[in-house]
Amino acid sequence: MNIEQKLIKSDENQNSNQTWKQLQALIEQAKVDFLITSQEFLAVARGAKGILVKLIEEDCQKRNRMGSLMIEWAKMKEGEEGILFEKRMHHFKDFYYFCIDLLNFVQDLVNSCPKAQKQFNARVKKWAKTKKILPGILKKETHKIDEITFLKYVKEQHLDHFTIEEITKQKIKSFLYEFLTRQACMKQKH
Repeated sequence: MNIEQKLIKSDENQNSNQTWKQLQALIEQAKVDFLITSQEFLAVARGAKGILVKLIEEDCQKRNRMGSLMIEWAKMKEGEEGILFEKRMHHFKDFYYFCIDLLNFVQDLVNSCPKAQKQFNARVKKWAKTKKILPGILKKETHKIDEITFLKYVKEQHLDHFTIEEITKQKIKSFLYEFLTRQACMKQKH
């Protein structure tokens, strides 16, 4: 019996009160970890939520999983996706099937278009390199900078226009000064 089967079985049997309390604490931690980890994805996906809901429904239908919690999760109001975790995920079995459905969806989505997969992988590498370089630059910066807003700016304005080799400390500094200049101009307009 694998770990997933043991966890699902423990949800069903609830034999030991102590073990049950430990499992409940673990499921709560797993939910929190998932919500924290998925925040960046959810922020990026907000503009494409309508199409993502349709794709998730189509994927679940093809896999005969129309009762999947992932469909409900995708349909939650923006910013309230975590509510489903509190209301509907009380057992490892629920979380396990949600994660399996999510994994299957992402795999199906990625595998459906090899060119997009290659572009996505390149973008992830550029994003990781940008995030790795940034802390060293911010340490030396005297201006108060909202790192998340700056990273969003880089992602929207620059990330797709450069190769990974072109992303250097100097390039990130130039993006930062451009960002700060734009922010200063916006403040002057208001």
